[in-house]
Amino acid sequence: MPILKKTVAAVILAFPVAAMAQSTQELKSEIDALKAKLQQLERLIEKQSAAAAAAPAPAADAVDPAEFNRIRVKVESMEDLQESSGFKGLKVSGFIDPTYIYNRAVGKGSVAFLHNNYSSDPAGAVNDFTQDTFGYDNSYFGGVTLKIEKEFEGGVKAMVTLRPRRTVSNTYDFGNIIEEALVTVPFNGLAWRAIAGQVVSWNGYEYVQSNLKKNITSNLLLDFAGPGFVTGAGVEYLQGKWWARAMAGNLNVTHDKQGGRNQGAHWRLDYAKGEFLGWGASGMHGKLFNQRFNYLEADAYFVRGDVTMMGQVEVGRARNSAFNGDDSQHWGVSVLGAYKFIPTVEGIIRADYMDNHKNGGGTPAVTFGSVCQPDLGTDPTGATPFEACGDYRNGFGPGAVFDHSAGIWTLGNPNRGAKRSALTLGLNWQYHTNGLLKTELRYDRSDLNSFYYWHDDNYKKHNLTFGVQTVVSF
Repeated sequence: MPILKKTVAAVILAFPVAAMAQSTQELKSEIDALKAKLQQLERLIEKQSAAAAAAPAPAADAVDPAEFNRIRVKVESMEDLQESSGFKGLKVSGFIDPTYIYNRAVGKGSVAFLHNNYSSDPAGAVNDFTQDTFGYDNSYFGGVTLKIEKEFEGGVKAMVTLRPRRTVSNTYDFGNIIEEALVTVPFNGLAWRAIAGQVVSWNGYEYVQSNLKKNITSNLLLDFAGPGFVTGAGVEYLQGKWWARAMAGNLNVTHDKQGGRNQGAHWRLDYAKGEFLGWGASGMHGKLFNQRFNYLEADAYFVRGDVTMMGQVEVGRARNSAFNGDDSQHWGVSVLGAYKFIPTVEGIIRADYMDNHKNGGGTPAVTFGSVCQPDLGTDPTGATPFEACGDYRNGFGPGAVFDHSAGIWTLGNPNRGAKRSALTLGLNWQYHTNGLLKTELRYDRSDLNSFYYWHDDNYKKHNLTFGVQTVVSF
């Protein structure tokens, strides 16, 4: 009722000029009329309030006690069975990604699925396309991945990822089907965790898992310049916008029989500036195959609506691991942009550049052939066939030079490696909630004749690949 009274007062005050123009008797009559109207409204509101208070509350649905108890016992039994069987806190996921790749240098295409991406003699077979050797056209795609996660009381977690034949691990430890196996234990609150096991390296914006990345193939930096994985122990901190991780142990091997050949530390720091933007940095420092190795990179992302943008820059140096036996060194950059034309169709473009020319080229992830052909000074007849000792499958190392007088290809400058680049175009179709179809056209280029073409026994500065892949996640 105070509201109505204030309303009446406001009406009176709103017309002060009219009120002054009237006589005192007329003004009093109008005020009395307004008071009467106000009292009438007050009586009406009181009547409605009393009726509402007297109305009975709606009857609640009747509950059958026997039925309620039966349901409660059933739920409790199911919870007990889940816990006793080990299913409580258990999560199983994975994906299958059969892939078709056509390689112009090879002159044919093939389905990459459930075959090895390594050779028992990678140095001798690095340029043999008939072997299951690692290459950007035969890296981590084309397999089956199974991930098992378990969370226990108190926040302790365990995780194992199996990927037979195509895992990052078996690229270095031949035949190892375990890609990741990790235990995390919280301490000093839930923000801090002790971690131990084996993880794929945290470098860069791109992942080796097909269900987590846009393109079929990986960028040059991920495949050939960055670290592979680390096996050891460390610590993790996750609080608010910050996420920091660090591990020390064996680098790119699960064990080190000769002691100290592959040991060091790997770390990563991430910051999420907001809902759409973030950046990160990572590094690896130690020994790889008894050679001192240092690696640093920084990356960032922006994902909002239909637009995705990602990129990274990095540098790396490894002692005595270049083609000519001196220190190898590289720097590179990779950027990716994607746009969804409609919710189910997305276009992707990625550009990579990697300078690996120092001392003939080479990184810890690049494998050179074990035998080189003698130069023409040793064999002026040219009768000795040209043995490919650079990585002519992936375009790294010294290029080949054609000697017109002898009519043969010879090894290029062993102190000068290739500068590599790649442009990748992709179109993805989300044909199902769990199904993604990817298509990709990739153009790789080198500033040297470092790609070998099998069909005409030539070396060129470029190569073209085309791929189609379906990824079904579960």
